[in-house]
Parts: sequence; structure tokens; C-alpha cells
Amino acid sequence: MKRIKIIYGAVAVLLLLICWTIRYSCPLIDEHYARSFPELFKIPIFVCVYFALFKVEYSVPRAIFYCTLVCLFYECLDVLFLNPINWLRIIALLLGAGIFYVLHLIFGFKRVAKDEPQD
Repeated sequence: MKRIKIIYGAVAVLLLLICWTIRYSCPLIDEHYARSFPELFKIPIFVCVYFALFKVEYSVPRAIFYCTLVCLFYECLDVLFLNPINWLRIIALLLGAGIFYVLHLIFGFKRVAKDEPQD
């Protein structure tokens, strides 16, 4: 179980570094798209950090679903502060969650937390 937590932590750090590198090093990206780009990596980073730090009793697809709901709720809180909803960020968030879900289906990591023997 410890090895899986280290792998999830390393993937989260790697995704965070990729996200920051692309956002700040590429001057060709439009400012509006540069603000929306990190949303593609938000769900995978949150899920990997969650699985790395806590003892999880459910599957990765369920964690992706819960993190997506929380992030969508957070994005919609902008209305309370009289800011318009940024639809591009919401689309990027859903796209990132969908890509992460499909990658987990392809590589067969649906139930990593339960399949690994307990320490």
C-alpha cells in the first residue's frame, strides 16, 4: 500500500510541474486560455494527492466523480462574488476529468486502493 501512495504522490507532483511549466513558459498561449489550461490537470492532481495522503476505501472513478462535483461547485461560487461563470474553465475541468477517467479504464487502475494488500 505504501508503494501505491508513493506512486500517486509522484504522479501528482509530475502533473503539477507539467501544468506550471506549460502555463508559464509558453508565451504563445492566449491569456484567457492560459488561465483555463490548469483546469485540465485539476482533477488528476486532486485525485492523486487524495490517494497519496489518505486511506481510501473506494475506487478511482468514484474519487474522480466526487472531485469533479466539488470543483464544479467551486467554479460556480463565482456567481456569489458577482463574477461571470467562466465556461471555458468548466469545459476544461470536465474534459480533464473525462480524459483521466478514460486513462484509468485503459490501464486498469479502477480499484487500485482495494486490490493492494493492506500493511
